[in-house]
Amino acid sequence: MQCVDDALSGVLRNPHSYPNIYKTLRRAVIRRFPFAMFYEVTPDEIQVIAVFHSRRDPEIWKSRVE
Repeated sequence: MQCVDDALSGVLRNPHSYPNIYKTLRRAVIRRFPFAMFYEVTPDEIQVIAVFHSRRDPEIWKSRVE
């Protein structure tokens, strides 16, 4: 859980430093685990869409965006 908190802290410090991977969706890779955090940045907030295992089908998190 500490690794997820660290990734979230990095996103909060500088949300635009992580790459765009699909439309407005960005990805922050979580250290020490095969997980990634997918999020969107709006003028008012940062919305976490998913924390996904990297071996899962990417179509699942894409369906959450659309």
